[in-house]
Amino acid sequence: MARCIAVIVSLVLLTAQALPVGRVSAGIAGAERRAGGAASVLPGWASAEGHTPPPPDALTPAVARSLADAQPDDLVPVILVLHEQAAPDELAPALGPRSAAHVRLVLELQAVADRTQGPLRAYLEGARAAETVERVTPLWIFNGVALWARPAVVRLLASHPAVAAVHLDQQRQWIDPQVEAVGVTAAATPSTAWGVTRIGAPQVWASLGISGTGAVVAGMDTGVDWLHPALQLNYRGYNPHGAHNHVGNWFDAVGGGLYPFDNHGHGTHTMGTAVGRQGIGVAPGATWIGVKVLDGSGMGYDSWIHAGFQWLLAPGGDPAKAPDVVDCSWGNSISYLTTFQQDLRVLRASGILPVFSNGNDGPGSGTVNSPASLPEAFAVGATDQYDEVGAFSSRGPSPAPWFQIRPHVSAPGVAVRSALPGGTVGDMSGTSMAAPHVAGTVALLRSVEPTLSITSAMFLITSTAQALGSYSPNNDSGWGRLDAFEAVSVLAAPGHLSGRVVQTGRAAPIAEAQLLAVLEDSGHSVKTATDEDGFYQLSLAPGRYSVTASAFGYISDTVFGVDVTHGAITSLDFSLASLPTGTLRVRVTDADAAEITATVTVVGTPLHGVFNERDFAVPAGVYTVRGSRLGYRVVTTTTEVTVGSTTTVDLELPSAPTILLIDSGPWYYGSEAGYYRQALDDLAYVYDEQSIRLLASDIPTASGLAPYDMVIWSAPWDAPGYIGAEDALVDYLSNGGRLLLSGQDVGYLDSGYSSYFHEYLKAQLVDDTANVWVLHGTPGDLFDGMEITITGSGGADNQVYPDEVAVTDPDVAAPVWTYEGRGCGGLRVGTCLDYRAVYLAFGFEAINDEQARQEVMRRAVEWLWTPPPTVALELTPTASLRVGAAGTVVTHTLQLRHLGERGVTDTFTLSAEGYAWDVQMEPASLTLTPCAAASLVVSVTIP
Repeated sequence: MARCIAVIVSLVLLTAQALPVGRVSAGIAGAERRAGGAASVLPGWASAEGHTPPPPDALTPAVARSLADAQPDDLVPVILVLHEQAAPDELAPALGPRSAAHVRLVLELQAVADRTQGPLRAYLEGARAAETVERVTPLWIFNGVALWARPAVVRLLASHPAVAAVHLDQQRQWIDPQVEAVGVTAAATPSTAWGVTRIGAPQVWASLGISGTGAVVAGMDTGVDWLHPALQLNYRGYNPHGAHNHVGNWFDAVGGGLYPFDNHGHGTHTMGTAVGRQGIGVAPGATWIGVKVLDGSGMGYDSWIHAGFQWLLAPGGDPAKAPDVVDCSWGNSISYLTTFQQDLRVLRASGILPVFSNGNDGPGSGTVNSPASLPEAFAVGATDQYDEVGAFSSRGPSPAPWFQIRPHVSAPGVAVRSALPGGTVGDMSGTSMAAPHVAGTVALLRSVEPTLSITSAMFLITSTAQALGSYSPNNDSGWGRLDAFEAVSVLAAPGHLSGRVVQTGRAAPIAEAQLLAVLEDSGHSVKTATDEDGFYQLSLAPGRYSVTASAFGYISDTVFGVDVTHGAITSLDFSLASLPTGTLRVRVTDADAAEITATVTVVGTPLHGVFNERDFAVPAGVYTVRGSRLGYRVVTTTTEVTVGSTTTVDLELPSAPTILLIDSGPWYYGSEAGYYRQALDDLAYVYDEQSIRLLASDIPTASGLAPYDMVIWSAPWDAPGYIGAEDALVDYLSNGGRLLLSGQDVGYLDSGYSSYFHEYLKAQLVDDTANVWVLHGTPGDLFDGMEITITGSGGADNQVYPDEVAVTDPDVAAPVWTYEGRGCGGLRVGTCLDYRAVYLAFGFEAINDEQARQEVMRRAVEWLWTPPPTVALELTPTASLRVGAAGTVVTHTLQLRHLGERGVTDTFTLSAEGYAWDVQMEPASLTLTPCAAASLVVSVTIP
């Protein structure tokens, strides 16, 4: 079997020399009759001896090494690049794909290739028949041919005087292998993805009536699952009434697959963000086409990618099917790589904007990946939910000789929810997730103006981005975070409806009044709310609207036939009359009837406040009132109010610990705090939160923990000591704190480096991974009778290395969870200590059942908060078995401990009862202070 070595040969043909077909065929046939494949009849450019060497600059050092290592029968992938090349920059730029200029450019590129490649193709066809060349693929995006050839043939081709260079056809890693989907579920996303909302795409759909209709988005990636319910309907090859058409809508440069598929997941996810339905995509009205240029591991040959770019210019051979924009969420850390620069120049000249992810090698300067670094690419960095640039997001500038700002803009790229193969959805992070937000925005722009130039599209996107940082542009975020609504609004020039809502008679402003504008000919609706001064403004697509103003406690009003025109402002004010009211009086006390202030909300209304007692004027109806305060449980009650009467609601809040929930996941974009919130909310606990987003400033301190009765610490993939919080935690526990700590790597990271783990948790690491996903509560202890599973879609499903631990001091700590068939998976500590802690050596978030999580949280919080006992005893044998002969006396030594931590010194009388044999106990009584222990001897006479 011949070995395959990856090489690209760049052959520049300086003359249009014709190659006699018959002579070429004979030469290759002769080569097969010679050892090593040396030709007896050679092409015209080779010497009669067959030893013509390549010119000195034809082979790069890497290629020379590869050929030196190759065996005579090895096949070497190469690309021949001919001298005569079309100059796309010299042609008139296409005003959008599918335009006449685009078609002319494609035809010119193809004509140059056909005219100059004919003799070379004939030679290669003969070589293929002789089995010295395989997989010949003509290229016209630049004038060249891709093929696999034996080393002798590569050298023969390189020896032509027209050959400029020979380059390796690198098989590179184009997708960060660390980018993996988390939180994968079978259900559709319940709401619009946060990134789609953040850039204002829903406003574009709702206010402007633009969703991308008519635009085409291409994805060059690992493929696309075209049957995904969020993607199938707007796949251009989808036909709901007959056979689907994949020709011209799908191209597989990797394996020649006939229909769209994705054996990785990355391509489906990025396409979902660009155009997916069900709330995951920016332009759900656009159609998509797919190009597979990367394999299932995210790797791809340069020649695959060249073929993919070429296909985009004329999908299925038809330039009229070219896309408006191509999302390329991939790159390589060699930022000066120019392998695809000519391809991007052609795409730009054709009116197709290539959008690239900036790379995940940040935060260092100059870490931008290629092709994003190229002047012809539009590069996108990643932001998080706080509009901060992701630490991983590669930074600019681009390398010499360009030194350009990179990225151009940034977009949501952290925990982005989108489609995955098999009909599922999941979260991914990376600049790969940011780029399709921009690709989708380009589709929205092209939907408004199909002939919009690339320069104009880039200007609209960069000039309307929300600036991040003290100056803009910069090499962290570019011109800022993408704002799709502003970009599309500038182009669409919508009309504007504005006005004020006031009370009838008093003219007092009504805050939070709801405005609903309904386009009368389509039923399309847009809504907004008034500010605190009663003002509102809507940006609307031109048309005739019915506009309704409504507010709690007021009679709604509708105005019909409101005309909105391009670029104009239409004024419309409302005066709303009050409804008849009664009085809702709310009073707040604690369990002892003492007056306290609390946050009170009348659910479903704008009424809320912090107070002890307040009257609200409300229309007749049934109301739900909720009161909450840190250190108390939430109380919710329902009451009915009638017109002209006063209804009093007394909220009696039971006491609870003051709780601080620490979310240690955000600094590495791994937050799982939502599972903790869910359990605490279900149990009606009130809590404060502290998110650790930046290690330089957000590490918990002793003074920050001290005010709280209880700290609940979520550490999905890190640990308190690992991030430098050990001293704060030790100080908190030393002063009697209560701690619930959970995380699969806490033991692995802190067992060997942080003293709190041994000295305060009384734990030691046994194994970095228990490799077991079912745990049982220790009988007779905190989680008695419970069985939990820590894998599956009911939880975070993120456990890879759940720790196995052991208790180091059984006098003060005890195991509370056991892995099925293994050791300890969690412990409690606090017997006769001033502090208490529950440590889960796995992630609480992974418990695969909401009710089970709630029960684990309930038991843990109640045990941590329950005061120590005043009276309790523990009797422990020092040995479990003693053996003696008949007529002898066997003695047992036992330890008696007074566990009444809050009790007083007690004297205990000891006796043995219910035994047939003679049993004596010495001493007969013991006096013990709280938490003290003493030994006693039990003697048994064996008859």
